[in-house]
Amino acid sequence: MTTVTMAETAALFKVVTVRAVPDGDVYNRDVWVEQTYTVAHPREALQRFAQEFPEVVRLNDAAVPAAWITAWTPGRGPRPEERLMNWERDPDAEVSDGWLSNMAAAVTNLRNQLEWEPRYCTRATVYVPCPGCVQLDGSSTLLTRKLGRYGAYYQCGACGWKTGARTRKARQAHERAYIAGWCGATLYAGVNPSGVPITLCGECDRGYRWPTAGQLYR
Repeated sequence: MTTVTMAETAALFKVVTVRAVPDGDVYNRDVWVEQTYTVAHPREALQRFAQEFPEVVRLNDAAVPAAWITAWTPGRGPRPEERLMNWERDPDAEVSDGWLSNMAAAVTNLRNQLEWEPRYCTRATVYVPCPGCVQLDGSSTLLTRKLGRYGAYYQCGACGWKTGARTRKARQAHERAYIAGWCGATLYAGVNPSGVPITLCGECDRGYRWPTAGQLYR
């Protein structure tokens, strides 16, 4: 019989706080909804949060969550000391001086912040049933979202139903859309082509290409 210590048991679980800001109203804290869970994986916290607050975690007419949702594990101990930018070290320095060292300092600050207080991807997996092939039991084939010459569009692989992603027909299809799951992967620090630090998801952003030095220097 294998004995599991309390420390090993604690290591199997994470404390995850989920916060939803309805309709992106970041300036009105009274409408924020926040809950903390102890789970084996962050996606479980997101699932439980969505079940407990369905009126907050809802889809808008574009079939995306209407609330701004974030998830993180609260940091323990003192917050990491931030590296200073050149103009913070020397008030007389030009903002553009030492742009590469400033970018490195900003990315390092974000990386240290994520190591101290891990954050998780809150991207939802949304399914949109096809309105053109509804079965007697109410089920239907799921639409596939594609990117074409004139923008995004939906297409059904079973009946051939097709429409642009921003059309009236698409909005009607969105009325039956639902959230099938959440990502919950740990975010990591990256940089965009403008040299600005960003958070990336190892699951959802697998195709992301880091900018080259030449692209950053332009």
